[in-house]
Amino acid sequence: MSETPDPVADTRNTLFASGLMSESYVYVKKKLAKDPENIDLMALAGQTAYEYEKTKNPILRTHWCDRLDLLHEALETTHRCMEKDPDALQCARYFVLLAVKAADMQFFIKELNNLGVMHNWHRIHARGEELLEKNFFPDVALALAGMHGRVARRWYNPFRFLQRYVYGIPTEDELYSKAIELHTKVLEHDPENMENVCRLGQVCLLKGDDAAARKWFSKVRNEMVQREKNDQIWAAIANTALVGRFPVHDKGIKKSHKWRLPLG
Repeated sequence: MSETPDPVADTRNTLFASGLMSESYVYVKKKLAKDPENIDLMALAGQTAYEYEKTKNPILRTHWCDRLDLLHEALETTHRCMEKDPDALQCARYFVLLAVKAADMQFFIKELNNLGVMHNWHRIHARGEELLEKNFFPDVALALAGMHGRVARRWYNPFRFLQRYVYGIPTEDELYSKAIELHTKVLEHDPENMENVCRLGQVCLLKGDDAAARKWFSKVRNEMVQREKNDQIWAAIANTALVGRFPVHDKGIKKSHKWRLPLG
């Protein structure tokens, strides 16, 4: 297998660190155009596109179009890489991550996002499970767990008919159980991942296991250290769930914390 020249990755990382996400993606694309058969450059292009897409504004319609073009281009690159070398696990890794993102934003209208995930659920799930059997990537497992949770719908939800009878997706209990299994595996490999623990608490809450949900939310709020910028958001979500969902008992009187929620 050909290797990515260190100067290419170093330059890309320098552009990343400087906040020049668009320039870093263009730079990697130019390098790939000069060496289109380089497996590691294809994987680097997929990774760069995945990180660059996060900087796009999710609200503006023009950015939505740009994000779709970016994701589809990166999906084609990583898929070509996988066809060329089935053992290129980094390409498969970013193919699954990009596919989950593309499915989530297939429709501009937010209320229709579920349709994109449902339509692509079986293929993404199969690709992801196949990859995790070869090599466990925590970010892939986290993305798949989130996808399972988003597609699960209760019997009274209008999308439930599409989920069960049109697309043949398992029931919400099966999806929640699978999501919990994946989150637990991620916890074993990356115990300090605050997003994973918070999402695990959310899935337990949706599944009806309040004790487990309270345990994981408490772990996020009281035990874990924020490592990334987004961790502040997950800490706030965990705290809100604890004070808004679970009541306390004071001298035998059941009290709710809901009044403490901002704008609650």
